[in-house]
Amino acid sequence: MNTSDQKAPDLQDLLIEGAQLVQARRLQEAEVVANQLLSEFPERLDVRYLASDVESLRGDPFAALQHLDALADDLGNSPKILLRKAQLCLFDGQWQRALTCARAVDLLEAKEPELAALSEMFTQLGQGKEARNCLLIARDKNPESQQLLYLLAVSEAQMGLTEESEKHLEQLLEKSPTDVGALHLRTQLRRWSKNENHIQALRNTVRKSVEPQITAIACYALGKEFEDLGNYEEAFPAFDAGAQSYRKMVNYDQATELGAQQDIRDTFDASRLASLKLGGDEPGPIFVVGMPRAGIRLAERVLARHSAVTAAGELGDFRRLLGVLARDAAPAEVSDAEATLAVDFAELGRRYSNAVSERAGDTPRFVDCTSHNFLYCGHILAALPGARIIHMQRDPLDTCYSVFKTLIFGAHSYSYDLEELASYYLSYRAQMEHWHALFTGKILDVSYEALVTDPEVEARRMLSFCDLEFEEGMTQPSVEGLNPMLSASKELPPLHTESIGVAARAGAGFDGLRERLQSAGIVFRA
Repeated sequence: MNTSDQKAPDLQDLLIEGAQLVQARRLQEAEVVANQLLSEFPERLDVRYLASDVESLRGDPFAALQHLDALADDLGNSPKILLRKAQLCLFDGQWQRALTCARAVDLLEAKEPELAALSEMFTQLGQGKEARNCLLIARDKNPESQQLLYLLAVSEAQMGLTEESEKHLEQLLEKSPTDVGALHLRTQLRRWSKNENHIQALRNTVRKSVEPQITAIACYALGKEFEDLGNYEEAFPAFDAGAQSYRKMVNYDQATELGAQQDIRDTFDASRLASLKLGGDEPGPIFVVGMPRAGIRLAERVLARHSAVTAAGELGDFRRLLGVLARDAAPAEVSDAEATLAVDFAELGRRYSNAVSERAGDTPRFVDCTSHNFLYCGHILAALPGARIIHMQRDPLDTCYSVFKTLIFGAHSYSYDLEELASYYLSYRAQMEHWHALFTGKILDVSYEALVTDPEVEARRMLSFCDLEFEEGMTQPSVEGLNPMLSASKELPPLHTESIGVAARAGAGFDGLRERLQSAGIVFRA
């Protein structure tokens, strides 16, 4: 058959093809299809939505927003499009516009999944009451939904409404006794006692379970409740069993992860630093970095008690923007580490500052407590020479124990195997030693143990490093209204020393990790 006689693909065929390419992450091909559709049908909602999806997945939320903004008002003001605009604005750092778009959604018109997504949006924007209200309306529309019941409990836990959250979790567990989210969250709500706990029920769940995920979550919950009771001999084996079960579900390639970190160290050296065109030197962001569970949030909250400082939380904006600029600045064949050194660092600094400025509010300084920024200290100081980096350190064994016993869905994939955890910890230490050698005096090490035992001295050190004066009351805990689940809270929890020496709870279970770190020259707390 002559190719000229073949039927050209119609609109629906191209939309289906584009959606399939997006789903397969074949973005270059998807972009070709989207551009073809835009040339013929620029006013159609489904065409603009496809083009927006392509740009979003390419890491360009601004371009993605432009496609949705091009829609006529009658199309662009539907709950689906307003929600998508809010998500893209949030991704692009346009916090106020994100909130405006989210509040413009007609809650009665929105469908149940849209209300759930809108609730998550309000949570990220710090609007807990509005987040919970979305879920209450969604539950009215679908009172049998177990997923909505769980999301409602999460929202209430984040707001500090412990009794309400616990009530909804119990309702959910009556319907579905092995719901993993409910089992995990219920355990985290408070400290359990000898007379009030779920240990026997959790043991039964573990005994009956044949699914790795249920086994893992129940074991972590069991370990936490054993710890609450001070029964450490049974707590660690429960955490260990949970970790072994969860590791079976995690796709983690240690060689790839640690190789990428080594590549950064090998590529970003003194000679390359000397060749970089740096960003502006004005003071601004304070980055708190380190391993998870090393006291990063505590340092953030101490700093945020200062009248000139805002706690911005765990942002992730710096790594995202670095990736966006690196993608466009270097050819595809170079390594990721090499590509990051091809970026315009002044532009990176400007984009980062603009992205965070709306969230930071009127205060001149803000704290970004994204722990994995330890990977990019050099890039941060190249883009923002006036930034301050505070490196939170905690006893290596206590750090590893606290990470190991903490289940974070979809994160910290290295932490579910003790050998992999030790390897990651050593790579982290090598990364920080590299940055210290390259940027002498530009990174302040702060001890978690010192911060909780002598908070005023350490607070003054941090503030002096950030060119700020100490203010009275900065280290006084705020108990009323404290919500430890919100990282960006200005509230300061009561400072205590209970978390010092926690690795001893692992007993012989940590012998192998201890020996591995010792053989690498790691020194532990006396």
